[in-house]
Amino acid sequence: MGAVLITAYTILSLTKPLPMLKGKPLNYTKAAGDVMVTWPGGVEAAVGAEDKIFTSAASEPKVPFASINKAVTALAIVKKKPLGKVVNGIQMNDFTGETITFGPADEALYNLYVAKGGSVVRVKNGDRLTEYQALQALLMASGNNYADSLVQWAFGSMDAYTAFANDMLREYGITNTTIKEASGFDDLSTSTASDIIKIGKKLKADPGLSQIVGLNEATLPTVGKIYNTNELIVKNSAVGIKTGHTNGAGYCLLLAEPFYAEGGKANETLYSVVLGAGSSQESFALSSQLLRSFWEGNYGRVVVAKKGAAFATYTAPWGADVTAVAKEDIVAHDAKFLTFEAVANTENVAASAKGGAVTGDVRGRNFTPLTGKPVELVLTKDIPKPSVWWRLTHYF
Repeated sequence: MGAVLITAYTILSLTKPLPMLKGKPLNYTKAAGDVMVTWPGGVEAAVGAEDKIFTSAASEPKVPFASINKAVTALAIVKKKPLGKVVNGIQMNDFTGETITFGPADEALYNLYVAKGGSVVRVKNGDRLTEYQALQALLMASGNNYADSLVQWAFGSMDAYTAFANDMLREYGITNTTIKEASGFDDLSTSTASDIIKIGKKLKADPGLSQIVGLNEATLPTVGKIYNTNELIVKNSAVGIKTGHTNGAGYCLLLAEPFYAEGGKANETLYSVVLGAGSSQESFALSSQLLRSFWEGNYGRVVVAKKGAAFATYTAPWGADVTAVAKEDIVAHDAKFLTFEAVANTENVAASAKGGAVTGDVRGRNFTPLTGKPVELVLTKDIPKPSVWWRLTHYF
């Protein structure tokens, strides 16, 4: 009887199906490369993309930034008086905003800036515009008078506005900018190139303001057609954001422009700032050259992981270890200055799996493979079978 039981136990032990093996993903990180930029001389400059900002100067001075100041004014206005309607708690893409009636004080502001030689958009007592239209006059045609009029309308006084604007900037993590007036005409407000990039990103994140700064022209019922002072909207397909000029600040440009990756991948919007150029044409040329240099030097094919890079291990209970690796190079078209993280999506495999068996795939945590598809994981070798002794001693 004992011999029969031993024989039966042996047969059962040696024929019992082996357990499926679960993969253990391995952390995989590719370190960021150095950023490559050809910086223009004689100006303060910065470029930005993703969540990164790079500057021409290691220690940035706080300088006047002329009418780029109006980007802050616009952000404060829509924070105080939102453009879009909210219906049942949902923000609607209706950017009309409130209706503004301009009075004698607004006409006086227009005349004041005309006398000063500043950029203006005509206002007469009794004119009516929507908030959206008034912001077009502010951001596209750079009406200094509209900066002051909108501040009076939304905040009641310049002091109330500057307090609100500075608090808003600190809330946004923009800490090296000080706002002392709304138009930028008097060179009282100061900022740094990197802070101005942050301001630009905040403005582009607002759908109504983003739409405005990307327009080449608009028609206002009070004055007819107005045009964007940023000529790169037409020439370079830029999508904003703001020009500026005073004698103290020189010619300034905060620029946002989309660049297109290989294979028609969704565009990447890059930002640049040039402060203190000698002419408007120089500011346009330097900004375009800077963005092109940044794109060509830092974007392109990135081998995130080579074929054979390890992404998971499979450990059998009998002590056998097998590695799962990338079946081919993982290639992306992205920023070379980013740190790339990848994660394995593993599948359970049979204990009898052979080398080369597909055991899952690799997906990007912060990138998309150039093929658009995850790269497969494969076993480097067969999973060794357990010994007879292990089977006999591990039935239960």
